[in-house]
Amino acid sequence: MDLNNLSFFRDGALLIDKPIAWTSFDVCGKLRNMLKFLGHTSKRFKVGHAGTLDPMATGLLIVCTGKGTKACDAFMAMDKSYSGTIRIGEGTDTYDAEAEVSERLPWDHITEKQLATAAASLVGDIRQ
Repeated sequence: MDLNNLSFFRDGALLIDKPIAWTSFDVCGKLRNMLKFLGHTSKRFKVGHAGTLDPMATGLLIVCTGKGTKACDAFMAMDKSYSGTIRIGEGTDTYDAEAEVSERLPWDHITEKQLATAAASLVGDIRQ
């Protein structure tokens, strides 16, 4: 990548693999600051994301720049898919991976059929 010619960042969409613990706003701010530092933006340069990812989530974040920010709504209207990992039998005080495991229960009584039925309830159109 030629750091002297970053014009392709000015009016478009970037696909960024958001790291854990960063907010979507953090990603936009870091990109904006990097471009300012390299002298490729004005003070009024727009950087926006097409949908928020939870800070503890990792994955694809669509970041639009300049005139490309007009496409954010179109990106947000697109279908999305999510994946994750479930640890059966483990519980935390916060019900997520941010806290230490505070409870471990046996789960060997749960059948594959029960798991498949539960997983099927998480497929399809789900309103957030």
